[in-house]
Amino acid sequence: MNLRSGDVLTAQFNPEELKREFGVNYERLAILGMSHEQLQFKNRGNEKYTFTLFFDSRSTDNDTIDPKDIENRIDAMTLGSEQARDIAGGGPPDVLFEWGDHLLLNTRIMGLKYSYKRFTRNGIPVHFSVEVSLEEARDQRLYAEDVLRYGLQRERG
Repeated sequence: MNLRSGDVLTAQFNPEELKREFGVNYERLAILGMSHEQLQFKNRGNEKYTFTLFFDSRSTDNDTIDPKDIENRIDAMTLGSEQARDIAGGGPPDVLFEWGDHLLLNTRIMGLKYSYKRFTRNGIPVHFSVEVSLEEARDQRLYAEDVLRYGLQRERG
């Protein structure tokens, strides 16, 4: 869901795979005379998610899919709005990413990679996929207790 406009985009087909990754960052302290570096916790990197959405305009499940509309709606979530009143508010919107009952996170789209297959005579794709890269966008500190209590349901916690 585009958190600025309220536009909701639902996958036509469930993605086959969801990749989740994050790093834990430490400062490496070189202490004189020590046989090794000390690791001092710095922070935990933002969670990153990658998945691929598939759309088929000729699917028997839904024959009203407009590939251009879907593409435009996804692409629009990577740009600021002309309604922005300042530079800080001129960036792309936050996107609420929901994966069933498993996760609910405030994210930003970090990248899109499209692949088009099968075309009409006019060159309009009948089938396309888009690999979506998201990164969690937090504005509050995350604690171990939050993760133990709510897991990846961070916006409901």
